[in-house]
Parts: sequence; structure tokens; C-alpha cells
Amino acid sequence: MLLGIPIILCLSLGGCYYICPQFGRLEAGAKYNPPLVKVRTMMRFGLFAVIGFGVVISGIYNILWSVFRIELAYPLALSWTRKAVITAGVFAWGIGGLISWRTNYAVYDAQSRPWPLSRVLRASGFLILWVGLFIAPVWALLGLTLIVAGGILFPAGSVLRRMSVPSPVALPPTISQRQPVLISLSQNSNGERLRVSKQVADKVVEEYGKRVLAVFMFGAGADRNDWPCPEVEILVVVRGGDSIRSKRYVFQGLSIGLYYWEESRILKTATDFDDDWPNQSSYLRVRTVLFERDGWLRHLEKALAENDRADPSEAIRGSTWTMNKWILYLRSDRLRRDSIETMKDCEAIANNAVNIVYLLNRRYYIESYWKEVFTCPTQPKDFRRLVEVSAGFVPATEEEAAKAAEALGEEILEMVRLKGVSIESSELKV
Repeated sequence: MLLGIPIILCLSLGGCYYICPQFGRLEAGAKYNPPLVKVRTMMRFGLFAVIGFGVVISGIYNILWSVFRIELAYPLALSWTRKAVITAGVFAWGIGGLISWRTNYAVYDAQSRPWPLSRVLRASGFLILWVGLFIAPVWALLGLTLIVAGGILFPAGSVLRRMSVPSPVALPPTISQRQPVLISLSQNSNGERLRVSKQVADKVVEEYGKRVLAVFMFGAGADRNDWPCPEVEILVVVRGGDSIRSKRYVFQGLSIGLYYWEESRILKTATDFDDDWPNQSSYLRVRTVLFERDGWLRHLEKALAENDRADPSEAIRGSTWTMNKWILYLRSDRLRRDSIETMKDCEAIANNAVNIVYLLNRRYYIESYWKEVFTCPTQPKDFRRLVEVSAGFVPATEEEAAKAAEALGEEILEMVRLKGVSIESSELKV
């Protein structure tokens, strides 16, 4: 009765319909919603308790008796312990699922990727292990064989996974990641900007209270007290489920942009390595902290550390595809003798070329997007001149800009090919 009642209630009250789907939702959502990690742990405990003590203990007991004729001591105590753990697991499973079901949080679909060998071994081992446990009560010897095989494959996959994890990327010292600094007012040309930023942060915390997890200035020059700039950009991290409109206005001569992001969104952005990585990294890594609750920024640093180990190939491919598209536009607009569109195409090619060079070097900019790219060790021949002419930074005719853009595009495409990244496909993909 002690064991049967919670299981019957769980199933009869819609457990399979409402609770079971929360496993997948929590696994995907907890990655970018730190408060849900404890709920996910609760549901994992419930699953392991129910399956582990409900199947594993019974399977081991049957194998020991059927194959080796070994009878466990204290069978009654083991039976009651098993029932108590399963009962606790069912309640943990149900409570965690209900919390997830009634909580509004963002869930992002993971990008589909081919399974590495380590994952294939772990999945195969896990599946074989559980098949062995399920059939052990009927075919003890076959079940034992499968359990041993699964017990070998799963650890082998785990070891291979640890051996294949890439080490974090060491950023060049010229643009190494700077540690976030707390606000510090000083009597300099930038003091007014920092003072206003602190006032904004204080009003945000006063208005929204515990919904606010962190507030910081972001973007190029955000961590410098000697950076004169008429703009203040502030990012406010709020709890999941809170939707607050951004504010943009001019205050005492300062252009203020105040943006509210849910924590799941900012952690997802920090983890992703996409075409816009140089800009996103500059926004999130170069910052001045104005407010932080309960050390929340450690979650952001963890996401950025995961980003440092990500493969940049898809980002390079996407940015190269965009640049190639502008090259085709350039050729079309030149045939149509459209001077305005031609110059716009040249600037777009230069912008994408700069972005690709940042991606190839796995660098982001600290202060100047257009200047710091020329310090990257891997860049095309005559890169600075081609960019300056294509982008219109130096006087040039339409013909000169177009030729520079074409040459720049060809140089970048060759660098990408040498990197082993291709934008071409021999078949249609859907």
C-alpha cells in the first residue's frame, strides 16, 4: 500500500501526461535558468530512485539467486528500504515535474550535431545495461551478459569523452579577456557618464527589486574610466518569466540605452558561437558591473567558458556565406551601373571580411571593431588597404572600391578554404 498509492496517484492524475514530459523540458531549460537546476536534480533523483531501486535491485537479486544461488541477507529489510526509496523517488519526481509545469521559463532547441564516438558508446552501454536489467528476472544468464557489456561500454565512452574535451582557448594577450570591475567614480572626463550609470542601476533595483539579478554597462570601452563617450548602454538581467520593455532616451546630453534580458536569454547568447560572436563577446566580456545579486555573474562566466571551447566552423561558414552573397550583389549592381548600391556592397563586403578575420583568429575587440582587427596574426595580404578602400575610409573611386572589395573577398574565401570550411554543397539540403 505504501508503495502503490503514490504510483497510482501519479499515473491516475495525469502523471504520464503532465509530469513525464517535464524531464526533457527541464534538461533543456535548466542550462540557461540556474534556479531550475535544483528542480532538475530533484526529478533526476526521483527517476533514479524509481528505476534504480525498482529495477536494478530486483535484477541484481534475481541474478544472484538464479545464476550463483546466492541469497541476500535481510530480505525483509531490503524490501522495505526499496519501497521507501521508491516512494520518496515518486514524490520527488512528481513535485519536481509540477514545479516545472507551473513555471514559465524559456527553452531553446539544441542544434542538431552528429554524435561523437564517446556519446555512441555511452548511449549503447546505457541501453544494453537497462535491457539486461529488465530481462534478468526471466533470462538471468543473458541478462548478466548484457549488464557486463553495458558496464564496460558506458565507462569507456565516459573516459573517451573526458579525453576528447578541447582545452579552453587562450586569447592573445593584446585582447585578453578583462576582469569585470566594480563601478568607481573619479574626477575625469568620464565621471559624469559613470555617475549617471550608477543612478540608473540604483533606480532599476529600487523599482524591480529581487527580479533584478545583475546590472552592468557593456560594449567597447565600458570598463575604462578614461573613455569619453556620449553613450551609456546598460544591460539588466532579470529572472525568467519577467518581460520588461527596453528604454532608450537622452538624459543630460547622454544617449541612454537600457535593455532588460531574461537570464536564460543572456546565458544562451553567451554560450552560442554564431556569426555575430565578435560583437556578442565584446558586449558580454567587456563590462562594468553596477549591481550583482548573490554572485549571479558566475553563471555568465561559466557560459563564456563553455563558449571558449566551442567549434567556430559553423560561425565562419555562416559569415562567409553572407560575404559571398554581397560579392554576388556587387557584381550584379555593377552590371546595372548602380553606383549607390555598388558602394554599399563594397562596405558590406569589408564589414563581413573583418568579422571573418576575427572569427578565424577567435578574437573579439576591446575598444575598436575596425582598428583592432589589423592586429590579428592571421589576415589576408594587404588587408588594411583593401578594407580601407572597400569601406570608404580613404578617398577612392567606385572602380577602385569595387576592385578592392573583389580582391578582399577572394583572399578571405581562400583563407576559409584553407581552414577546411566550405560554403558549397553538391546537393540540395532541406
